[in-house]
Amino acid sequence: MKQISFFLKNEENKSNNNAGFSLIEILVAVVLAAFLFSFVISSIMDTRRDMEKSLTDIERAIRYASDEASIRNVITRIQFCLDKTPQELTVEYGPDDSFVLPISDLELLTQSSLSLKEQEQYEKSLKDISKNFNPIPEFSDGPIQLSDNIRIIGVGTTLINHLISNFYATVYVYPTGEKDGAIIILASREEVISLGISPFGYEIERNYKIIEDVADEELETRQVELAKELYKEWLK
Repeated sequence: MKQISFFLKNEENKSNNNAGFSLIEILVAVVLAAFLFSFVISSIMDTRRDMEKSLTDIERAIRYASDEASIRNVITRIQFCLDKTPQELTVEYGPDDSFVLPISDLELLTQSSLSLKEQEQYEKSLKDISKNFNPIPEFSDGPIQLSDNIRIIGVGTTLINHLISNFYATVYVYPTGEKDGAIIILASREEVISLGISPFGYEIERNYKIIEDVADEELETRQVELAKELYKEWLK
């Protein structure tokens, strides 16, 4: 009986030890899960904050350019540099309303792709046009830079018939208060958002597209797809 009693106690101790070990494992798993969850939430919140800042910076630039065009009685512009990392934009004032964008530049802008010669011609024409523009004093410290985890997928205006996704994209504002109707589409890991700019007034409309779970290698493709959907909706 003593041997049996000893055996049962020994088994009970093993059982208790196993139960204790399992509890520790569960607690470690819970702590790790909580840590990972808080990390993901923090990352999403940081990205959302960066997106909101980028949207606000662009909206501020557009409204400021509109005010300056009226006050100075000149053409102003918001120019986006889409090929830099991080992407950036400038707010500049230029000549009076007699300035006209050369038709050759408009023809180049309406092409979705450029040959090397056309690209050189395009870049030369941009430099020639830029000689007429200077930074607005309030933005003279340098370009406004977007966060690394936010990017402009494309910019469309009423001057062109496609979404510009590389080189430079420009929205012009005129002394009359009129400006190029435009759409600016930004993307993060979680969403794609467009800013629709009215030719008149200060109205800027935001539209959102949520990015469902996609693999990292498919993210850029999905961002572009949603950007095209927003662009088509804007054209209507």
